[in-house]
Order: sequence, then C-alpha cells, then structure tokens
Amino acid sequence: MTKEIPNNLFEGNRWELPASDLKLCSEAVNKIEERLLDVWQDQDSIYDIMPAISDLFWNAVVHGSYGVSKKDKVNQEELWPEVIKRLGLTTDKKVTITLDIQPNYMEISFKDEGPGYDPSEDSLSSPELENEEKFAATGRGKKFINESGFFDEVIYDKINKSVTVKKRRAS
Repeated sequence: MTKEIPNNLFEGNRWELPASDLKLCSEAVNKIEERLLDVWQDQDSIYDIMPAISDLFWNAVVHGSYGVSKKDKVNQEELWPEVIKRLGLTTDKKVTITLDIQPNYMEISFKDEGPGYDPSEDSLSSPELENEEKFAATGRGKKFINESGFFDEVIYDKINKSVTVKKRRAS
C-alpha cells in the first residue's frame, strides 16, 4: 500500500520531510523544480541547476540522515536509495527544505539532522577527483556544485547542519 502524500506538505516555503520516505524525497525534488519553473519561467536555467539542487538534497538524506558513506557503494552505478535498501538502513531523521524563489532570485537551503558537513574535512584529494571513474562514484556533487558557476553562492554551515545555494537570475 502506497502512502498518500498530504496535500499541504509542499505548500509554503518550508518543507519538513521524513528521510525514511524515499518516494516522498523524490517527490520533493520534483516539487522544487515545479516551483522554480512556475516562478522563473526559464526551463534552460532551471534544467542547468536542478542536478546540483537534487544532489544537495540527496546528500542531506543519504549522508546526513542515514549516515551512509561513499565507501558503502559497491560500484558507481548503484543508486543511493539502492545502497540504503541493500544495507537495510532506517532513520527517524528529517530533512528540512527552505525555499525563497522570486522572479530574479532564488535561495534554497537543505538542513538535516546528521553530524553536519564541513567541506574542508572532505577526504577526497584532487588526484582522486581527476580520475574519472572515481570522480563518477564519489565527490561528483561537491565538485560540480563548487565549480559549475551555476550558483552565485554556496554556503556550507556545519553548525546548523545545512547547505544553502543562492542565485540571481540574469535579466
């Protein structure tokens, strides 16, 4: 039996989601994209940034809420929800998404209940990231987000266990 998504869950600008409901988490990414499309009316810009937004959200779910490590993947093709299911993991943690989407500006934050992420403590070294096979399996999101230029600002806040991306839309 499939759980019904409450009608009002994705209303407003702050959504609190149980990380245990992976289907609901997937729906949240779709709702962020819909909200951006409704306000910005610019498919190209939105499709450019959605992979990074999706990656940030899934990092909060997978690493922050479940504590899954990059080492838990058996190969680069294995998807994170598959890793969670294979390992038989459960969580009672939540991920909070805060949206501020205006016609010429967006700010999106993802907050989890995990230990917090400090990019300076990331164990991946540059030579590892340069190896395309390793790059595809781990570290891809952080490298893409930081080097893509799609966002004007990316703020990792270990104390508040959140990451925020900001972007002004070119007129």
